[in-house]
Amino acid sequence: MVHSSASSSDLHGKLVVFVFPTTLTFYEDQPKQILSIYNPYEFPVKYKVLSNNPSKYSVPDHSEGVIQSKCYIDLTIRLKQAFSDGAKTVDKFKIELREHGNADMMGWRYVSAQLEKGPRTAREAPFYPFQSPAARTQGLETPSPPRSLHPVIYLLFVGSLVALAIPDSYFGQTSKLVAAFILGAASTLIVLHAQQ
Repeated sequence: MVHSSASSSDLHGKLVVFVFPTTLTFYEDQPKQILSIYNPYEFPVKYKVLSNNPSKYSVPDHSEGVIQSKCYIDLTIRLKQAFSDGAKTVDKFKIELREHGNADMMGWRYVSAQLEKGPRTAREAPFYPFQSPAARTQGLETPSPPRSLHPVIYLLFVGSLVALAIPDSYFGQTSKLVAAFILGAASTLIVLHAQQ
């Protein structure tokens, strides 16, 4: 589990609260951000998300709920108010954790929020550890043209089929096992390429 560095004033209680990112950055062209809360513990935890400026932000999905053991939840936090030309304010979210079924708070953490004027660029794209690289860059880069599969993959596919169709008297069991493995690998590559 990745735990980013944070000052001791951001972390409190008996349980460490694992969140990502530790700072939410809102842009004019993207007034929502994803906040992930992780539960690495052996028991379910109840979470609650609070804001020092609730008129400015909303958590439409779930501002509180339960995260099962060894699971995580992604929350969408939306900026409700338009950007103003006024001075920058420091907004914070407080994430509280309680053991499920227990009213005592076990831990909490502060996540800061900042507003950035202008559009978001590709180099400022956040990294989400559980997303594929394609999902992380979706909408931030122009897609490259699809590449064709190398002809050797097709030759291996056909050659493996032929090797498996020939009687055992010409090819031994070991050769057929290798051919079956190559056939599986080649067909997986062909299917994955077709789905792109």
